[in-house]
Amino acid sequence: MSGRFIRSLVILMCLAVVACGGGGGGNDGGNNGGGGGVNSSSSSSAAPVDSDGDGHPDAQDRFPNDPNEWADSDNDGVGDNSDAFPNDPNETVDTDNDGIGDNTDPTPLGQPIHAWSTFQGNPEHTGKVDITLNTSDFQQRWSKPLQLASLRQGAAGDGYIFFNSAGLIYALDAHTGETVWMQPLGGDYFYNFNQPAYADGMVYVQTGGHSDAYLWAFNAHTGALVFQTPLEDQWSSFYAPTVVDGTVYIGGGYYGGMYALDAKTGAEKWWQTLNQYDQFTPAVTGDYAIAYTGDYSPALTVADRHTGNVLFQISDPDFDWHGWSMNLAPVVAGDYVLANHYGRLTAFNLASKQLTWANISNFRGQPVVNGNHFYINNNGVLESRLIATGELVSSITGSDPFTDDLLITNNLLFVSDSQNTYAYQLDTGERVWTLTGKSGGLLMADGALVIFTAEGVVAIDVEGDIDADGLPDWWEKRFGKNIDPAGDIDGDGLTGAQEFELRTNPLVADTDGDGLSDGEEADGKSSPLKTDTDGVDFPDFTRHLKAS
Repeated sequence: MSGRFIRSLVILMCLAVVACGGGGGGNDGGNNGGGGGVNSSSSSSAAPVDSDGDGHPDAQDRFPNDPNEWADSDNDGVGDNSDAFPNDPNETVDTDNDGIGDNTDPTPLGQPIHAWSTFQGNPEHTGKVDITLNTSDFQQRWSKPLQLASLRQGAAGDGYIFFNSAGLIYALDAHTGETVWMQPLGGDYFYNFNQPAYADGMVYVQTGGHSDAYLWAFNAHTGALVFQTPLEDQWSSFYAPTVVDGTVYIGGGYYGGMYALDAKTGAEKWWQTLNQYDQFTPAVTGDYAIAYTGDYSPALTVADRHTGNVLFQISDPDFDWHGWSMNLAPVVAGDYVLANHYGRLTAFNLASKQLTWANISNFRGQPVVNGNHFYINNNGVLESRLIATGELVSSITGSDPFTDDLLITNNLLFVSDSQNTYAYQLDTGERVWTLTGKSGGLLMADGALVIFTAEGVVAIDVEGDIDADGLPDWWEKRFGKNIDPAGDIDGDGLTGAQEFELRTNPLVADTDGDGLSDGEEADGKSSPLKTDTDGVDFPDFTRHLKAS
């Protein structure tokens, strides 16, 4: 074998040993030949970097330091897991979970609760508040001691609660319970002083008498009298007026009837004769003004609410006379009108113009409506019945008989007994909340359940703070915005949190329109809610100019 061949074979063997990572066992071999082989293998199989440990390499992770996010499909800077709209770069949040992003949604925190404008809350008198509540949000807001002559519900709107007691109209701040104003009516001005209604910055009260019966209108913010319109009457009492689209609808007339008056001026628009009864108020829905009266021609009367002309009547031949007071308001439930007259419950169909059914029992108070069911007190027991047939669906019996006042939301039914107030879950009938030692007339105002007790008025927060920003939902809903508590949207020098505390409008720099910004009046020397804080000689703006 030639020497050249042997040398070539040795070289090939050495190369093979190096390629396989071999080397000598000594220090030089370990550090050079063997070490070089190990370093080459480690470099070629190194794991990719994943800084946040979310299983997505930094090179592929849009948020390498956030273990909860790694993708941003719409490139809006918000990770897909946190983005309610991961494919829409203009939307990221849906606070009220209605499928509409907050940037587009005119009511990002949900629909505001409408003003409790009249008896049973609305012109249809359904007792329904269109809101879903969570009892974990319930807590007392305030309690105001008062000796109330009547526990009947009042009205609410624009941050105020209105009611009367012993001839005094009260306006309370719905946020604090503070008395904003109190308007007395005395002398011969009234025989009966009925509960108020609210609409568009005005409070309306009807007083009964003979030649001294009136419809009164007051400025809701100040209590100033706006008008006092005389009415024909024979010492009657009526439920709260029903106010719709600039018109006030009331019962009245020397021999019974129904009025429509201009809500701004008090001028009479029309009057329609009815059977001579008191203790009712019309219901208004669509183009209808509806009244239910008894003898001598018992009927549901449906008039054109614009003209007063009677469109049709549905007779009630089995009407049972119990005196000349109806003690009810007709309840509009879709095509039906429900009426409870001294335990006899009737349903009139507006579409077919027929009396659909009647049920005689021990029904008490007003039915409240939710969907195709209504709820009513029957001899102290709560009953759920079908509107179309009156058929009993379910019932709730308390430890003590329930009282007549009911208030219903999308998921809860509120009711009192002689001692306590309760909330029941509609779908299960389960009692889910109890307020001990407080019971009476109910209404809802600015995110609070308001209870008129024998000792005074109590307000219970029921809406909570869905975005946990320190501003309650009911207040933000009123202005249709998710307000930044530290921001100043209207540029008046006040933060959102300060606007809430002062009850000013966070979207308007001068809430009372007196020429001074809310910030300028936040020093306590004048009120940002009144053009003339002290009501003496000069308005605030003039006084401010004189002072400066």
